This record gives sequence, structure tokens and C-alpha cells, in this order.
Amino acid sequence: DHLIVNGYNYGTPLKDFFRVLERGNRVILHLAATTAILLKRRVAQVTIVFVAPPSRLSLIGRLRKRGMSEEQIQIRMRIDPTRMQQAIEFYFIVVNYDDEELETAQRIVRFLDGI
Repeated sequence: DHLIVNGYNYGTPLKDFFRVLERGNRVILHLAATTAILLKRRVAQVTIVFVAPPSRLSLIGRLRKRGMSEEQIQIRMRIDPTRMQQAIEFYFIVVNYDDEELETAQRIVRFLDGI
């Protein structure tokens, strides 16, 4: 299965996903919000966590650091309000503060360990 986001194809081989789950292992995927929601609808036992930037300005700065063009950033920022509205479908929303990636990951793992 795949999804086209901002003109790029994204996908997760579901057979590999199910193979890991069948072994009793936890699977953590980094997915676009739409993809995560689709996966949750397809696989009931999936827990989806929304990771949000601390602010719009912070997100723009991150996108620039990743080498996105100003045009690509403009497109992304037009889409972003829709993405944020999708957060209501997630079990948990965590803010990924600048330079706190490890702390953010630890908050997510603590949440998942508690359910």
C-alpha cells in the first residue's frame, strides 16, 4: 500500500509489518498523518501517536534545515492546517520541541508502555 503526499510516494510493506507483529514485537513507524489513520482503520490493534512541532515558525525552520525550497515550504504550510486537524484521530499528541528528539521519543515510549 502507498500514499502520495506532496507529490512523493510513501508506503510501508504490510506483509513485513504483520510478520513483525506476529512475532510479538512492537513496531514503531514514522508515518504521515493520513497514512497512520489509514493503518489504524485497517489494523485495530494499532496505536497512533501524533507528533507535532512546537510552533509554525519552528516547523518552517526545520523544513529549511532539511533543504526544502521556499516553494515546497509554502505548499507544506498550506497543507499543514489539515494535518493538524487530523490530530483528533490519534490517541496521543506529543510536542517535539526543538533539540529534544530523545525526550520526545522517551515520552512516546512511556505512553505506549502505559497502555
